Amino acid sequence: MNQPSEKKHKKSWLLENNILKKYIPLQRFNKAIDCITFLKSKENEKISFNGSSYRSCIIRIMW
Repeated sequence: MNQPSEKKHKKSWLLENNILKKYIPLQRFNKAIDCITFLKSKENEKISFNGSSYRSCIIRIMW
């Protein structure tokens, strides 16, 4: 019974943390990731896919 309450507390803390992160310009962050994925895609397409999925994951968490 202690585990769910612990998770809830952790989740609320993460939510507060993400609200603070919203103030960081997302466009600049996305541009940096796009640049990295573009450069990596020349070497290996798999890496670029992982990078783009990672970015979408972060956006989902933040919003």
